[in-house]
Amino acid sequence: MPEIGNQTCGYLYQKATKNLNPLSTNIMSTQTFQMINLSVSDLSELISNCVKAELQKINEVIQLNPKTEAPELLTRDEVAKILNVSFTTLFHWNNDGTLPAQKIGKRVYYKRSNIMDKLNNVA
Repeated sequence: MPEIGNQTCGYLYQKATKNLNPLSTNIMSTQTFQMINLSVSDLSELISNCVKAELQKINEVIQLNPKTEAPELLTRDEVAKILNVSFTTLFHWNNDGTLPAQKIGKRVYYKRSNIMDKLNNVA
């Protein structure tokens, strides 16, 4: 328990392991107890170092697996309404390369970035 006057904290450490016996009703079994006396500044430093280490691990995972932003795909209906054209026009634009489409299964999708590029080029 913390004692403000002495600036010390008692820290109770308990190591627990999982019991791998499926027939046992005890899920956790206690192995050791250890009492450690730390000053408030030492405890604060210990917690700070642990948090820094965990954040560094998370940053490494994020850097190894960067989140790639998937392009937003629009359906033929949405594109036809945005551009105010028919499905036939979209079909012809896809065939001549004016506005390329992507097929996923039997469905046809258009990238929003391609549509916005085409609109910016026309304007």
